[in-house]
Amino acid sequence: MNKHLKALVTVILAVVFAVNAATALTACENDDVFGKKDTMTLVVGTEEPAEYEIELDGMKRNCSLTDVLDAAKAQYELDYVEKKGLLYEVGDLKPDSAKGEYIYLFTTVESDFDVSENVKTMTYKDTSLTSSGVGAGEMTILANCTVYIGTTIYGE
Repeated sequence: MNKHLKALVTVILAVVFAVNAATALTACENDDVFGKKDTMTLVVGTEEPAEYEIELDGMKRNCSLTDVLDAAKAQYELDYVEKKGLLYEVGDLKPDSAKGEYIYLFTTVESDFDVSENVKTMTYKDTSLTSSGVGAGEMTILANCTVYIGTTIYGE
């Protein structure tokens, strides 16, 4: 092989490797955040449930329900009260602790399903949801998932 051909092959290989490396780095970055078309459904279970389509674009894929509630606050002015991962109020949903009411979370994300003997299920608009076994600060958010924030009475 002559010198010019070797040099040309070396340059071509270097360009191919550089393009592959750049593509791999970009792919990793894009895998860490949701894309422009990614949304999830958030339902606040008041007497007349309020449904919100939350745009996840740019949010980290390891975000939690509290991150989604921050997005809902920005997108819909939905206020909430949270302490240490527990929700006390969301929008017009304000449980009466004197009556033993508290917020109860339901999800379509299987990895968060409650697996205890106290598991509850519900249906919202043909979507089956299971009570969450984790708090709002630990819930998994996936594109197209549904999270229903409702109430329950302690001991029921």
